[in-house]
Amino acid sequence: MRRIPMPSRSRILIQIFASRALPRMNPPPLRSRPRLVWLIVNLLLVGVFSTQSAYAFRAELGQDLRLRPWLEQGCEMLNCELPAWTDPSQIEIIDREVRANTLPPGTLTIGITLVNTAPITQPLPTLQLTLARLDGNIIGLRRFTPAEISLTPNTRLPPDTPVRVSFDLLDPGEEAASFRFDLL
Repeated sequence: MRRIPMPSRSRILIQIFASRALPRMNPPPLRSRPRLVWLIVNLLLVGVFSTQSAYAFRAELGQDLRLRPWLEQGCEMLNCELPAWTDPSQIEIIDREVRANTLPPGTLTIGITLVNTAPITQPLPTLQLTLARLDGNIIGLRRFTPAEISLTPNTRLPPDTPVRVSFDLLDPGEEAASFRFDLL
């Protein structure tokens, strides 16, 4: 008689578990419709966020001449106003004059001719006048807003066209030997 070898315990357990194996589970089929919906929702959110950011930063973005035409079109559709483009570094003072004024006495008349070298029209800049002694020590400094140096409100500087502005101020006396203009 032949002896049949007894299977080991681990082999018996493997056979038991193998006979009771769980049925093989297939992954559910991919549903393309929810993915498409999420894609559209995300694209809409990106568009809304981009529009909101462009609106919030329109003043800063409007200073870039490459973006300005796009922002102007967007503001037309959204009924918003784009702030005026300004670059004081592209405005040159081609003539300046400070002279004593007789009527009223004790005042100076300041005259300045400005030229806009930029390719588009821009508003008048803020003008800073610095008065100094002969030794270079500053004795007075004042900033004049566009409303203070122009008779007409919202004066604009067209490209390559000289614009003359003048205004009066109190004479600081003989102590003021030099003056300097800066455009801000």
